[in-house]
Amino acid sequence: MDVLKRINLVLFILSLAFVATAQESSDEEYFEDDSADMLEVTIDYLSPYGSLRGSIDRSDLGFSFAFFKQTKSESFSHLGLQVSFFRIGSLSNVISSGGDSFTDVTNSNALTLRFMYRIYAPFYKGRLEPFLETGIGPHMLYTTTSTTFFDEQSSTDFTFEEADFGLSYNISAGTSFLVSGQFLIVAKVGLNGGTATSYLVANNGLQSTFPIDSFRRSTDRINYFTISLGGIYSF
Repeated sequence: MDVLKRINLVLFILSLAFVATAQESSDEEYFEDDSADMLEVTIDYLSPYGSLRGSIDRSDLGFSFAFFKQTKSESFSHLGLQVSFFRIGSLSNVISSGGDSFTDVTNSNALTLRFMYRIYAPFYKGRLEPFLETGIGPHMLYTTTSTTFFDEQSSTDFTFEEADFGLSYNISAGTSFLVSGQFLIVAKVGLNGGTATSYLVANNGLQSTFPIDSFRRSTDRINYFTISLGGIYSF
């Protein structure tokens, strides 16, 4: 078993272990106020590794939205739901054909839905509070093409090219910083793994009139590191 397979196996087992113990929580209070549930928005810096790095040889930005609910009163642990998005590749071209002019834009994207478990440390230092979190759920890799015509209505056609599904899991460590009242800043680093999934990835530049013809199919484990920065509203 090579190193990457070992990493994915450990990551998957840790994710399952955290989720399996999600109902176990402490009875100590971790905030001085009664805020329990949280809405979180982050910008994610993604860096692929493993076979995914061979197809997507660059780092990129994505974003995530999450809702966390405290498992019980005065508990350190939260259950939640997270939706994440990042772009795999994009190509566009202005095309003239049969007397018509239009713009074709083809995007290949990744959309992930994870069931999350977050546990805060049983202490906090000043306004800082560290935590660990893990998640598991489906991801969808899909490709779309939008065609915008240069006519009076500027009409747009939308084509769903293809999609494939897989399983995604992650583990992250981070900290939140209380700004004031119910608003916090959050920062975290994560290791993300996923099952082998097929997707379309853009070649190096436009190589055909229609952007979709410049995409190639690849099948990889969806593995990447993340550094995330964002905000939390607790209520």
